[in-house]
Amino acid sequence: MPDLTDRFADLAAEVDGMLLANPQHLRQRADRRSRTRVALVGAAATVAVAGVAVTPAILFDPPPPTPQVGIPVPTPTPTPTPSAAPTPDGGTPTALPPTTPPQGTSGPPRSPGRAASISIPLAAFFTPPPNTRKSETRVATANGEALPELCRDDMFTALDDEMIGRKAVRSLYKRPEDPADNVPHGTLYQTITAYTTGAAEQFMDEFATAAASCKSFQAGDIPTTMRTLPPPSYGDQAILLETDRPSLDIDGKPTDHRVTQRIVVVRVGDVVTVLNDSGWEGTSSIPALIDNFTHLAVTAINQWR
Repeated sequence: MPDLTDRFADLAAEVDGMLLANPQHLRQRADRRSRTRVALVGAAATVAVAGVAVTPAILFDPPPPTPQVGIPVPTPTPTPTPSAAPTPDGGTPTALPPTTPPQGTSGPPRSPGRAASISIPLAAFFTPPPNTRKSETRVATANGEALPELCRDDMFTALDDEMIGRKAVRSLYKRPEDPADNVPHGTLYQTITAYTTGAAEQFMDEFATAAASCKSFQAGDIPTTMRTLPPPSYGDQAILLETDRPSLDIDGKPTDHRVTQRIVVVRVGDVVTVLNDSGWEGTSSIPALIDNFTHLAVTAINQWR
């Protein structure tokens, strides 16, 4: 390995040419290094002692806290108290009571003695007997259609301010001897009206007076006469009316044939029912059938009440 040998030879020659320091010079350099080390250690100790002295002040005397910016809280608005009512003699006014309505109430109070409205069920109306029954039985009908036209428009509605419920139905019926598939013999309208206490009796009295003076009127364009018959013995009060008018031909013109139809008004307590037989294509009422229907109507109302 000639290269490595040559390099060691060069290094040896270079070292041989360097001058070595004398012993005295080496001792002075060592003393100077020792003094420098002692000075550095002393300075470090001084710094450590100062740090220990300052630390308690930092621990036990912290700087004042930075003020916190709070969130503003809205101030509740006080509820105004009711105004005081002045006294006639000028004395100390008395505070008015609160006007808040009691819990569970709504709407204006009812007048004293005024009954609440009622719903009249279908069971309160009579059903024609099976041998007279047709397909339509107790079909709900408008009140204006069910009540007959008489001398005045308000004869059946004059006391409606005291009415608390009204409902009307219609039933087709046949004669007992007619086949089941035969055309109806008539259409019977029944109206039930419930009144406040005592108003039903007042209605009957006023209606009887009005009916007694109603001898003739126009039912549409048809001249009609009316008479009062002895009433049936059903209910608390009853009025029986019979109208008479000419029958109409296919063109709507009067004929020599007369049509008589019955109207029965019966009171049962505070309830009034009206049975209005309007016939079927010019038929007249059958008194026995209408009497039977009236009896059944009063029975149904009594069972309902």
